[in-house]
Amino acid sequence: MRWLILFFISVGITSCKDDTPYIPVTNTVWPKIPEHVKAPKANGMLMQFSHFFWNDSIDGLDRRFQSDSSFRFSFKFTNIKYIVSKLELKNQLGNWVSFPEQYGLINLNLGVDSFYLKNIPNGTYSSVRFQVGLDSLENHGDPQRWPKYHPLDPSYGQLHWGWLGGYIFHATEGKIIRGGQESGFSFHLGGLINRTTVELPINPLTVLNNVPKIRIKHDLHRYFFGNNPVDFNQNPLSSHSENDTVFISKLKGNLPNSFQAH
Repeated sequence: MRWLILFFISVGITSCKDDTPYIPVTNTVWPKIPEHVKAPKANGMLMQFSHFFWNDSIDGLDRRFQSDSSFRFSFKFTNIKYIVSKLELKNQLGNWVSFPEQYGLINLNLGVDSFYLKNIPNGTYSSVRFQVGLDSLENHGDPQRWPKYHPLDPSYGQLHWGWLGGYIFHATEGKIIRGGQESGFSFHLGGLINRTTVELPINPLTVLNNVPKIRIKHDLHRYFFGNNPVDFNQNPLSSHSENDTVFISKLKGNLPNSFQAH
């Protein structure tokens, strides 16, 4: 009986750990956990992204979110996904440590809100920097060279822009409700000119044969209505071109400030 009690106690302790990415147990897309969401034994860091609209957590797609009082409409998201690359951490000497061969995919349709940064040198880090998007070699290279379930595997991430060439860097899709009427919106941020650098201070984290966590909040309200607010009274509410200056330039300008470490 004593060993049975100890067994259940150990199971309870294990189940309370919050150090793994969110992957629904009902997801049958993957025969195994992809490498970028597989926890390292040591010297890694969990990059966990949460998504908000104003003060409301986007904890489920197709849920309705009310905009603030200056906008008389509300939103429902059906898709939020983006690529993270060029990851860097600032150490205690003020130097940036780069991880050029590592990538992250955030895709709420797949239930992926996290990935692991791996092979981090021992040290204390006070800032994180990354790009939403890819450089020219990655963006215009052969997408089939990536292994299955890699963040840049086009069949897995579903962000390869086949008809234009290259990848979609950031995609938001959903519906806007105005006067009781629903209409769709779709914004795809792509093209080398629109890759965007995000730099965030963090509470100092020490990596010493362990795997700490960085929590990053992505506020879609700031993305739409930041310093360069999108006019949702325009039609059509969509953009899929790097040459679009109506919506995309505004979204690119808002993107860095829509992320916050917490």
